[in-house]
Amino acid sequence: MIDTPGEYAESKQVGVGLACFSFESDVVAIVCAADEPFTVFTANCNAFLNRPLIGIITKIDSPYANVPMVCQWLENASCERIFLINNVTGEGLDQLREYLEGEPEKITLEEAKARQRLGLRDWDENKG
Repeated sequence: MIDTPGEYAESKQVGVGLACFSFESDVVAIVCAADEPFTVFTANCNAFLNRPLIGIITKIDSPYANVPMVCQWLENASCERIFLINNVTGEGLDQLREYLEGEPEKITLEEAKARQRLGLRDWDENKG
């Protein structure tokens, strides 16, 4: 698990480092609170990843929550799945845990490079 402040995404040097470390992960997650007034994550920020990008929205029970807006941010960032989490009741945690406990497909570095040249991600169903 690599846990970094979201502000790191704003720094070119740190962002490149995070991209490199993400290659050792099975999945990359962006965590946003539902009551955030803005996001630091840009559209299509998955361009440097060769792993699935998911979104996790916390604080969905906040009186200031704007879940549709935060969902839109994560969709724009190219998250393939978005999980809504209620920190108080635990709602949504089972679905997230089930997803994270799933066994990722194992591929070699050569296979990943070949798929990347074709514009495929390693979790796409239509693997050239």
